[in-house]
Amino acid sequence: MDFGRYLWFTQRLTGEEYRDLHARELNMKVPKDGRFHPTHLDDYQDLGAVRKFPFGEVLKDSPVREAVLSRAKKSIDELVQEWQTWHLSELEPLCTYSLKSQFGERLYAQQREKKLVASFLVAGRARAGAAMIQKGDTVVLHEGTSAAYVGLAIAAHRLQATIVTSNPVLIREYQDNPAFSDQFRQNSRFVSIGGDLGQCGVCGKATPQQYADAIQTDPKATVVIVSVNGLLPEDGPRFLFGNQDGVRKAIIDAALRGQHRVRLLVFVMDYTKQQTRDVERRYGHPLLTASDWKALLSDYGEQIRIVTAPPPALRAAMTSETDRDIPSRRIELMKGPEPLDTPQVHEYDAVAKKFDKLVAAAKGGHREPRYLEAIEQLIPQSHITFRIARSYEDVDEGLFCRELARMLPDPERAGDLTVIRKRRQGETTVVLKGAPDVLGDLHHRLQFVHDAPPCEALVRFLDATGVLEAQIVHDWQSHAFDFRGLPVPKQPSAV
Repeated sequence: MDFGRYLWFTQRLTGEEYRDLHARELNMKVPKDGRFHPTHLDDYQDLGAVRKFPFGEVLKDSPVREAVLSRAKKSIDELVQEWQTWHLSELEPLCTYSLKSQFGERLYAQQREKKLVASFLVAGRARAGAAMIQKGDTVVLHEGTSAAYVGLAIAAHRLQATIVTSNPVLIREYQDNPAFSDQFRQNSRFVSIGGDLGQCGVCGKATPQQYADAIQTDPKATVVIVSVNGLLPEDGPRFLFGNQDGVRKAIIDAALRGQHRVRLLVFVMDYTKQQTRDVERRYGHPLLTASDWKALLSDYGEQIRIVTAPPPALRAAMTSETDRDIPSRRIELMKGPEPLDTPQVHEYDAVAKKFDKLVAAAKGGHREPRYLEAIEQLIPQSHITFRIARSYEDVDEGLFCRELARMLPDPERAGDLTVIRKRRQGETTVVLKGAPDVLGDLHHRLQFVHDAPPCEALVRFLDATGVLEAQIVHDWQSHAFDFRGLPVPKQPSAV
């Protein structure tokens, strides 16, 4: 989402102000008829002079600047930082891609499922316990839109993990979004693989060896992510374009058969990549022969994982452990908000059962699941909602966030939080999202407000800002706190 539209949707700009600033951004005056573009090219002597200016720069010189900053209670630089951080926290690419292009269409297709799989990899609770990508890992991410969202999730969760990639989305985000690139400044790196740039990514003679070397040399790769166009139990991963087959095979070979073996090689996809109809047209050719695919699972099954997102109707109905147990799951007995007796759900469930049986038969498959379904209930939701007895205009959410962060062991972590202000019947709701460890620290401090002796500075802050209640959702648990009637300690004397 571009910066101007973000300000409009977050109620920092009115529709009329946005229209005016957008026209100025295009180096134009606002036409009387309200249209953004001239009717005739004769209106311009030099079309090359019509260029788009940065929206923030246009806003700085605009008559509505003070009104916007008053509503936002932030400087323009702070608003830009908020906009960049919002994209990262929502796993939304800051750079935009045309929906009419083949790449842009794929990037935004099944975006909910791709974000879900990415979040599951870095924070999800699998039956085996810890998330698959952990703090300090070195992660190899090849081409593919699903892999791009995994890279965004690694940065959003501040895992201090090194990324090795030739993925164009991630390379552009590193260049254009400081909120993303800042996550690789300390204790981790962002390594770009090179080669010949083709229509579908980086390839060429040098590329396979670069990936193999990156996996085998320090810092050695611990996790490899492979994004696919299709993946079926019978013949394995499929791809529409064959010019990168050599790169893909080199990555898999180095990850599993090299002197240094990675902890995990993960194939990522969603339910639309495992349909059994019109396979050649949908997914292209298989990367491996059927026998090689089965041998790969048999020999290296302990390191291989397949992560997918089921159809939305099935995900919504998977509310219990029984529903999530693939071999024993019975669709006809499950209930959900949407109909489950559909060809899409039945086809997916049949393929999932084949996959589960296939990977469970491999060496060590009985110890932990290898075909994993990413669903919303398995991903921790962390946020704190404050109910404040003040009008929307009287609440400075940025100041509120910074003052609250002063109660943390490291107040500088306020930058790891995003804050949203909402109207609520004469009151205001402020929602904090961000790094789980920071929200966990805030949860811990709010939890002991009622204890004796309380955190006096925090009690005074809650009273001064008019906080009535807080609802905390952290690590799959929800806690409600009522701060009304707290005894407020006196401000310590300056003497």
